[in-house]
Amino acid sequence: MQIKNPGFKLVVLDHLIQLNLIPEGLSLILKKQKEGYYDKYFQELENIWSNESAGDESEDDPDEAYENWCGIHPEMEKEIFETEIREEDILKIEKLWIVAGFLSGILAPHCSGEEEWFAVDDISDILLLKNIKKIEFGSALVAKDLSCLLKLEKLQEIKSGVGMETIDYFKDDMQTYNSLKLKGCI
Repeated sequence: MQIKNPGFKLVVLDHLIQLNLIPEGLSLILKKQKEGYYDKYFQELENIWSNESAGDESEDDPDEAYENWCGIHPEMEKEIFETEIREEDILKIEKLWIVAGFLSGILAPHCSGEEEWFAVDDISDILLLKNIKKIEFGSALVAKDLSCLLKLEKLQEIKSGVGMETIDYFKDDMQTYNSLKLKGCI
């Protein structure tokens, strides 16, 4: 099952973890993470910029090292986005909260949370979740076009998480909002 939007794929993978339907590839990544395999990358970057602050001279750029330390682990990112998701697992998802969750925290453990690396700017992949009944919008959702929600036959409820009203997510697409409201989803 191919999900194209990286932010949405993280949301789905996070939800599969909650359902204890962890894809095999993700299981291996989580095992490596638990064993500290990915920590080496961040430790090396931390050493580069902390040594520079201590006055040690090296060829490495401490500013670049700090930026990378605050960023996404490149190897883990590649592995996560190559993770195959089985269709039968996708079909078990009936509710979804669109937030940057557990996986974003291990992909970029030192990020401030203000970055948009994990933003869901396109939700058209939600059409793969044919049994979705409830969706809760959250901080990761920045998509402007939400019209694909009208194609979800089993959708019963859309609500927003803390901090925003559901209508706020539809400010650029009031036609979709009104249609979903008429269907009783909002």
